[in-house]
Amino acid sequence: MESDTAMKDSRKLTLHIDGRRITADRFRRAVDAFFDLVNEVATAVTGESKTIDWIVSVKPGSIDLAASGEPRKPSAPVTPVTRVVHAVYSGFQELAKKAPERPEYFSDTALEKTRELIRLQDGKGVSTVQIRRSRNRVTLNQKVLINIERLLGGSLAEIGAIEGKLEMVSFHGGFQAGVWESLTNRMVRCNVPSRLEPQVMTALKKRVSITGRIRYRPSGEPVSIDVEGVEIFPDASKLPTADEVYGILSKV
Repeated sequence: MESDTAMKDSRKLTLHIDGRRITADRFRRAVDAFFDLVNEVATAVTGESKTIDWIVSVKPGSIDLAASGEPRKPSAPVTPVTRVVHAVYSGFQELAKKAPERPEYFSDTALEKTRELIRLQDGKGVSTVQIRRSRNRVTLNQKVLINIERLLGGSLAEIGAIEGKLEMVSFHGGFQAGVWESLTNRMVRCNVPSRLEPQVMTALKKRVSITGRIRYRPSGEPVSIDVEGVEIFPDASKLPTADEVYGILSKV
């Protein structure tokens, strides 16, 4: 039977930051990015938002910020918490590999928050950022940063719309859809928040306009979009023909 210590460790992640000059601003950014990342993965794992409270404890010495998950509903099992902790830590392990795949439950937002943590290391103030689970640890270094950039595929971003046919839905790495984009004749990955999943499922195999934050390659080719809205276009068979439009206009 699992000991109390082992049970507690399975529900805890520790953010370790080391350096000669860790400013308040860098510490705040690290904490914000860490919890934004953890909550993003938690939503992907559980299918709901704000279901886990993270209880913080701090160790002396180098900054060790420990976060232990507790279900917000007293009657809820602790299993989702351990799954979230495992998903976050195993995701970092995957990102540290030589040729990683996108970690399961890691949306583009989760990857971007991980990138924020890595970029805090400037060689002057913050020298090391690690994620720890029990006695194991993963160092978030430049190799992980390069892998994240490859997975994201594009560094330029702006708010806009993508039009095309919704062709594919995937639950690997969070809920995602693929739109065959009309202008470039290429597939654009859509990262879908849980609140919009039913609407996106309804739009499958239909022509749509997806609005949100679009990421582009330097060439200008759209790579992905963080979905904020979905508009389904009318079926072409239900649109009036040219003759019908002419007939309507002739009567005006």
